[in-house]
Amino acid sequence: MYDYLYYLAKQKNRYYEQLYSKTSCAHREHECIDRIRLIHRYEMLLEVISMLAPQQQIELTSIEKEYFEDAPYVSK
Repeated sequence: MYDYLYYLAKQKNRYYEQLYSKTSCAHREHECIDRIRLIHRYEMLLEVISMLAPQQQIELTSIEKEYFEDAPYVSK
């Protein structure tokens, strides 16, 4: 289960960085479509995380604090 939670944390961090850290807007049509797809994947991932059991959500938070402490969504 730890590997799955780590995967979720890693994907969440990756999607967040792609959406908010790099370019915050799209200039071409294909960039816009890619951004819409990425937003959808990020929202789906957040839904999966919200459906985890409370204990697993706590474990996920601790994984995020351990490996992705620089991310702005990780509470200190």
